[in-house]
Formats: sequence, C-alpha cells, structure tokens
Amino acid sequence: MRLLNTTTLTFVNFFGDDIPPYTILSHRWEDSEVTLQDMKNRRGPEMAGWVKIQGCCAQAASDGFAYTWIDSCCIDKSSSAELSETINSMFRWYQNAHARYVYLSDVTLEPRETHSQEYSSFSQSKWFSRGWTLQELIAPNDIIFFDRKWTEIGTKLPLLETIERITGITHLVQIDNACVAQKMSWAARRETTRPEDQAYCLMGLFSVNMPVIYGEGAKNAFYRLQIEILSRSEDESIFAWRDERYGFGGHLAESVSAFKHSGDVAVISKSSWKSRAPISMTNKGLQIEIEVETSEWEKNPRFLELLTPLNCIKGEKKERLALHLSSYGRHYIPQYKRSSCKEFKYIGNPFPMTSRITILVPQSGNFREA
Repeated sequence: MRLLNTTTLTFVNFFGDDIPPYTILSHRWEDSEVTLQDMKNRRGPEMAGWVKIQGCCAQAASDGFAYTWIDSCCIDKSSSAELSETINSMFRWYQNAHARYVYLSDVTLEPRETHSQEYSSFSQSKWFSRGWTLQELIAPNDIIFFDRKWTEIGTKLPLLETIERITGITHLVQIDNACVAQKMSWAARRETTRPEDQAYCLMGLFSVNMPVIYGEGAKNAFYRLQIEILSRSEDESIFAWRDERYGFGGHLAESVSAFKHSGDVAVISKSSWKSRAPISMTNKGLQIEIEVETSEWEKNPRFLELLTPLNCIKGEKKERLALHLSSYGRHYIPQYKRSSCKEFKYIGNPFPMTSRITILVPQSGNFREA
C-alpha cells in the first residue's frame, strides 16, 4: 500500500499487515487531478487538484496522522497489475482507515442552510451520484464530510437520516442485512466514467474479487460480477430485476440499472424455502435447479411456460417473487429463456407441492425480442 506522508508529501510503500494508522480521502474526480506521476515530477502544486491534496494532508496532520491515502495520486495507473490489486482492495482499505474524509468540492456551508433540506448544496452534491463513492460511503462505520473550503459539515451517523433520504439506502450501518437486489438498487442510478466500473465499483460491496479487464465492456464485466456472487451466495434476489427494454432474456441482468426498482426486495427466512442444488455457469448457459408444480409437470413434462418461485419477496405486501420461463430448446437438459423481463412476476405463497428439475438458461441475446 502506497501512502502519502502528510508532512513531507512524499510516498512510502508498506506491505502485508505492516501498515501504520492512516486516513483516507473520498472525493469526486474532476479535471486536473494530481496523479502519482505529477507528484513525482513536482507538477502537483501547479494543478487545480493540488488544493484537495494539500487540504487532506493538512487535516490528517491536524488530526495526528502521519499518513493518508488518496486514490488520485497513490495509485500507479500505468501498471495494470497495481490498478487491479488496488480495485480489489479498496473496500477493505476504507474499512481499515483510522479516519475517513469526504471532500465535497461542490458544497459551500452557508450560515442559514440546513443539510436536511432537499435542495441544500449538501443534498445536491454530485458525490452522491457517483459509482465509486457508494463503497466509500458504506464501507466505513463513520466518515467526516467537508465542504470545498475544508470546513467540517458533520459525520455520517448524525447525518444518517439525511443521507438515507438522498441515496435511498436503508442499511447504511448494517449492510449485511441487505440482500443482493437491494445492494444493486443502491448503484442502479449512479454513474461511472468508464463503463466497466459499473461492475468493478461493486466488488467490495459483495466481497468479490475478480480480474479487472478494461475494454471488456460493461455488460461482460457485470455478468462476471453476478457469476462471482452466485458462486458464494444462495441469495436468489440476484434474479429480482426487470429491464424495460426487453421481453426475453437470460437469468442475469445486463446492467446494474435493471435493479433500480428492486430496493424493496428482501430474502425470506431460510426456514421457509428449500436450498437448491448449486447453480453453475456452463458453456451453454446458467444451469439451475427449479421448482415446478408436481401435478402440472406430471401432465406435461415438456412445458412451454414455467413459473418458478424465488426465495425472496417484494414490497409492503411481501409478495413472493417468481421467474417466468419459456421453453427455448430441447437438449439433454431442457433450455429455457426468461420471459416478461419488463415486469416482476409473483406467485402464490405457500407454493403447491413441487417437483425439482434442472434447466439451462442461455445468457445470449440471440433469442431476444424487444
């Protein structure tokens, strides 16, 4: 971990667990950010982003810290290996920091302004709309907000109600109580500069590690993220999304934006559902075991349409969510595509006596209809 000395503004590398107490800065990337190369070439003081670095170091030194970490200047972005390692470690680094600062360059404290007001500069800050700042908000138990002049605005816990209103996040402190679909919904309306970062910025939130491959495209990066989540979780709310663009699709969403209406999804008690066989990704698509109504399956084992329950509910009525599937091909394992992608599907609860079958759901757009 490369840290910046808050007094000398020089870098020191630390390895393993031998890392001193440090502060960490969360901010919104803007023009003329000071990079590692700029610091080494002594160009930093001439750049607009220098004020941010200077202010962070001064605040950290004032708080008694000798080191700080700032993503804009502490990462060698010319090294793909270092960049990948950093992205896979950032959530943990924010958790482990001894003090976390959020610098809001578009906020100026006004004497009579109340942060809780809907149109206050704090509530309107663009920091709340960026993809990477989501993990920086959630990872630490507490953070300190500063305006553009490095005047303290307040800390996370006293501002909790206001932040929840701004972001729609209801698990700012106990994120483990949120299901996959809820966490995805928090990022659904956020923006990133690079398309792949829509997936990469969520890795820490789901305790997932995977290679960072810029150039693979947003869709492929998000597929890989979901597959990693499936490999370590039985939370079926990962299928609780809808995409207004398509009538048919695969099991996995193409974009995190498909979860923008999933903030009220919750996983039901484990005692209320039966564990499925492990889900696996094959060269023909996602292989998954599903439940079908026994009596109907016995009548027609070559169903063209299926409605199978998920282990999650939605809304105040706590309606049981389901997948609507349509037959797509007959192979040694039946193939089905996801139907009705434009809307959520529900099923009666309790579900009738069921049989279990294994199906394949190709994650391909070849069968898609708008």
